[in-house]
Amino acid sequence: MSYYIYGHSVRGTSHDKTKTPCQDSCKFIDLQNGWVVAAVADGVGSAVNSKVGSEMAVETAVNFVASYMPVSLRENGIKRTIYCAYNAALKKIKDKAEQDRQPLESYDTTLSLVVFNGDRLYYGHAGDGGIFGLTVYGDYSEITKPHNGKDGSTVVPLRGGEDTWEIDAFRGDVLTSVLLLTDGMRGEMRPYELGTGEKDLYIPMCSFLMHPGWYRKHEREYSEITKDFLDGNLKRELLYKLLSETYLEALQNHDMVHQTVNTVCAQDNITKMLLRCKDDKTALAIIGSSVDKIPALKAVELYAEPNWAEKKAQSDKELYPSRKDRGVVAQPPVVTAVISGDDAFQVDSNGGVSKPSVGGNQSEPNPIRTSGEGGKNGKKKQSKLLEIVIVIVVFLAVIGGISVFSFFSGLFSYDDAMPTNTNTTSTSEPLVSEPPVTENPYLPRASQGAVSNDEDNEVVPSSSNHAESTFSDENSGDVGEDDISSYSG
Repeated sequence: MSYYIYGHSVRGTSHDKTKTPCQDSCKFIDLQNGWVVAAVADGVGSAVNSKVGSEMAVETAVNFVASYMPVSLRENGIKRTIYCAYNAALKKIKDKAEQDRQPLESYDTTLSLVVFNGDRLYYGHAGDGGIFGLTVYGDYSEITKPHNGKDGSTVVPLRGGEDTWEIDAFRGDVLTSVLLLTDGMRGEMRPYELGTGEKDLYIPMCSFLMHPGWYRKHEREYSEITKDFLDGNLKRELLYKLLSETYLEALQNHDMVHQTVNTVCAQDNITKMLLRCKDDKTALAIIGSSVDKIPALKAVELYAEPNWAEKKAQSDKELYPSRKDRGVVAQPPVVTAVISGDDAFQVDSNGGVSKPSVGGNQSEPNPIRTSGEGGKNGKKKQSKLLEIVIVIVVFLAVIGGISVFSFFSGLFSYDDAMPTNTNTTSTSEPLVSEPPVTENPYLPRASQGAVSNDEDNEVVPSSSNHAESTFSDENSGDVGEDDISSYSG
């Protein structure tokens, strides 16, 4: 099978200002057995020796696959060959780093490789480049996804190792063309405004780079034309003349070709995208030239200039969903809540919760309160309950105080202070009180601390202080050193 094959790496304008060399590299080999091996690599900008790393990666990997292509051409054999080619490229870079006594990370680079025969595609992928395909049915899609770090901006290079490499076979529809891009051109091929799906591509630029339409009429100069295109030196008139030739072989309705191309030309987004890309640009395409590989005609909508405002609004909705799209209504009066199970409830502005019935009618709000006035009412109930508890506690404290007071008052009541010979027994006869005993003023008063000189009523001095000291000695609760050691652990 014959192909139109081109591959170019162009230094970005940002590198022109800093006088940094182009850090992108590409290489392809058209084998004798109908297979093509091609690869692109993008040296990481922050790595000092990334230009050397990208050159060594494509040279080593492409040459290895071309040299050790399995005779059987079976899937497992080809995929294993690609795997070994990636290991060989990484080992080559490691040897170079050790030889020059440079850090391995200073040679960081991406690497995307394809093995294609017009029907079957096998690929290896490491980094943030992209591999695109055009099927015989006329559909464009991105086959790979960029390998970025967790932050979404850093790149996982070839040095990431076999755990990060993607080596596989394309299992979609039969391809007629394959396109490899480094991250600079990939970002322009599928700007975020168009969406994040594998087919959300800017088709006018895709068709120019990989549809066989205009290449048939320019077989001798197509490589030079694509080089001028990447350099930004292709004249605008020639660009859209070539695009018209492509659309004549791509659109079902030929009457719409002129109008469609004029719309694309008027907005001139292809030129704007190339100028916007300040990074190095690399594009390598393998385009089938056989008549039986011509892509099927498609509707004009696929190749027309997209409605950028509508596409951007749809893309923003996917990338940055609103509160309503996330199931939370932005307006505060109504929110969605899950009370139990899988049933959804609506919480109205008054705090009432209603559950939608099967028929779609909502039941009357129940007294469940979750926010707003319901939250305030809940706080009021808690406050009232607290007041009741305080009243009960105070009441019990008062009752307890009265009981204690009555108890101690009983100990010193008047009845207990009466003489022991007072007759309090109830009899049938009236009680006769004895005459009061008067104190003889001539008798000496008892000394302090004594009540009487009678032997039966002798009172000894108070020993309350002695009793307190004894209690303190026996039950003071002082802890000695032995006791402290038992708690020290």
